[in-house]
Amino acid sequence: EFMVSARGRTLPQWEQRKRDAGDEWEQLYQGHPQPPGGNRFLVDKLRYWHLSRDGAGIVCGSNTWRIFDDCWRYITMDTATTKRTASDYTVASAWAITPDNSLVLLDVARAQTTEDEQLELARPLVEKWRPECTWIEPSMRTTLLVRQAIAEGWHLDDLKADTNKLVRAAPATRLVK
Repeated sequence: EFMVSARGRTLPQWEQRKRDAGDEWEQLYQGHPQPPGGNRFLVDKLRYWHLSRDGAGIVCGSNTWRIFDDCWRYITMDTATTKRTASDYTVASAWAITPDNSLVLLDVARAQTTEDEQLELARPLVEKWRPECTWIEPSMRTTLLVRQAIAEGWHLDDLKADTNKLVRAAPATRLVK
């Protein structure tokens, strides 16, 4: 419920913040934090990996997979459109799916960027991990990032973000073993 704000925020401002927070309102503002993984990714199932000695394999426990021969690699991008202090971050994440269907987070690049800086944020991940595709929300199709990526030969696919984050994460939770 609304409380008098020491910062002078009004009830309409509080209601707007609640709408903007969406599914994260309880965790961020109501003192009901979730454990790491948000009860979706079971923490006891998460494992660390490292590169093999030759740098061509992913070693995770007793398993070793050749990154470019055995694994299907892709990048996801969640873009922000402004570089204001309060703006969201643009995040590019490189992923691999191993032969046993384990999901491996290979790399993350995260920054508050302007639209013309987004390609440069993702470029090191594309060059290092050579993904089969990069997934971007369809609403970004007309942006400078997409035009530049296509001009450079990146394979782009639509990442349909038509539901909330929890629903979108559900398929990935099955791949965390």
